Amino acid sequence: MKTVAFATGCFYKWQWTPERIRNYFKDINCKAVELTFAYREDFYNNHINDNDFEYLNSLEYLSLHLPFRFTYKNDRETEDFIGDVLSFCKKTSVKNIVIHPNRIEDFSVISLLISSGMKVSFEILGKGSGVKVKDYDRLLHDFEDTMIVLDVTHALTHSYEHLDDLVSWLGDNGRLSEIHVSNYSNGKEHTPLNRDRKLLEKIEHFNVPFIIEVTYSPGDMESSGRDFTFLRDNL
Repeated sequence: MKTVAFATGCFYKWQWTPERIRNYFKDINCKAVELTFAYREDFYNNHINDNDFEYLNSLEYLSLHLPFRFTYKNDRETEDFIGDVLSFCKKTSVKNIVIHPNRIEDFSVISLLISSGMKVSFEILGKGSGVKVKDYDRLLHDFEDTMIVLDVTHALTHSYEHLDDLVSWLGDNGRLSEIHVSNYSNGKEHTPLNRDRKLLEKIEHFNVPFIIEVTYSPGDMESSGRDFTFLRDNL
């Protein structure tokens, strides 16, 4: 059985406390999590307590998605923030740090992350991000210890054919660390999977963690539970 996780960002519209989210994961027997932060301030406002650390360290898989509404520069603010993130990772069982490459102004931040011994992964972004496959090839060449996160909905903003191309490329280079799973429906990203077998068949052969990254409507536990069960039962 492959690892199926939720990204905490799935529930950002629900206004749930970290404790409420944690209890929901326990209720559905979800043993893998990606901690998602949109802003730098979100990381500091997370208010992790001893019970949270105990829970995070009990997970079978834990990753951390760095803020995607923060610009990583060669400055004191970035250096201090990355230092705090790495201190947090040392206290928990974080196995992978995910970053959006279009938010990086100075790539020395990647060297800083790698030097800590953490696995670092660049996320595949969607149409309009300005980042192309050749740019990811260059990043993988420049930073030999880095990996790639395939984000399915981002790929689908281009086309199903683009997703197929990425799957083939990632199968050849062996640098895939995670897959962010959600659908692309009626021009909207991060929609529920809704038991989409056609979509799953394109990616199910990869032996990496599958991270559900759907933006669920507040309180829609029916959709979140259905997506989790669908992946758990079919991977």
